[in-house]
Amino acid sequence: MAAGTTFIAENVQQVVAAVSQNTVHPSVAIIISTAAILMIPLCLIRNIAKLSLSAVISDVLILFGLLTLLYFDFFNLFFSRDRTQDTHIITPGPGIYWFFNSAHFSVFVGTCVYSFEGVGKLM
Repeated sequence: MAAGTTFIAENVQQVVAAVSQNTVHPSVAIIISTAAILMIPLCLIRNIAKLSLSAVISDVLILFGLLTLLYFDFFNLFFSRDRTQDTHIITPGPGIYWFFNSAHFSVFVGTCVYSFEGVGKLM
């Protein structure tokens, strides 16, 4: 639970920094505190059927996030902008490794483990 909360807080921190063009840098403690304040009322709901609307909203947001990631991943993998001719050519983007990347392999494994945590419990 603590690792997941920290993971989410660090991702929110990176998104805020990226959206604000590195002008706003909220601390992880503030993000976790804000998330706790927002989640405490939801944890006090006893009838889980009352959370169905929030579950549908979260599913829609997850689907939107996945489609956005797929679009940008596909675009960055296969299209690189040729700045001299102002055209799109089919070449790998900057920093794309087609084979094994030993520098970031541990981050990849950690993300996979975190992403598929609890999948077996659903079946």
